[in-house]
Amino acid sequence: MSQCNDVQFLRNYKQLEDEFFRNVLQSDLQQLLDMQDLHDAYLFGEIGFLIAGLKPCVLIDLPHPVAVLYKQHVLDRVSLDHLTPRGIEIVEIEANVSSPEISLQGCFIVYHRSQQDTIQPLLPVSQDGKENNSSNQQVISESTLAKILDYPGSLPSNQHELMCMLEVVYYIQEQENRPVQIVTTFAALDHEVEQVKVHFVNYRKICHEKLGLDIQLLIRRPQ
Repeated sequence: MSQCNDVQFLRNYKQLEDEFFRNVLQSDLQQLLDMQDLHDAYLFGEIGFLIAGLKPCVLIDLPHPVAVLYKQHVLDRVSLDHLTPRGIEIVEIEANVSSPEISLQGCFIVYHRSQQDTIQPLLPVSQDGKENNSSNQQVISESTLAKILDYPGSLPSNQHELMCMLEVVYYIQEQENRPVQIVTTFAALDHEVEQVKVHFVNYRKICHEKLGLDIQLLIRRPQ
């Protein structure tokens, strides 16, 4: 693919994802995803936010065998012509890094080179030039990970906050009679609703201007 504008790039990227997950659906890898709807694994929205300059980083948090194939069949096919010219890199997290909720080792990240300071805990080389591939486990806080991924909400840290947890969904619906498509989802607490709305308004404006996407907001209690 030759270089194209952001709107056309995102359409092409979504087509690659459609092809990839359609093949996964027909393979033994489907059971690894453990999802009722594979569309929940789609990342075109997150990648769109990245190329629009809204996010510093996208985390490819798929089971490792699926993530490796995703990189080969989706990311690598757009990297040279479309990501590298935009200053975007793809790396695997080699260090033994985790958050309190998930292990990040073996995940891929797609990030802006200009945002290296923000995402430093996930990169192979630290700011002092030392390699971040120690076998010693490194734990980064959920708030640090949320900043890296530009999520304006928090995960609950105790039972009281668990009762206050909300699921935030940004979605699109290309046609009235078509299913909605989730472009990102994250957790937030009751007291964070206003900052989530501010975040959404900015995302909606930039997505409309740069990506041709009309994103909508849903905030609900987890089902």
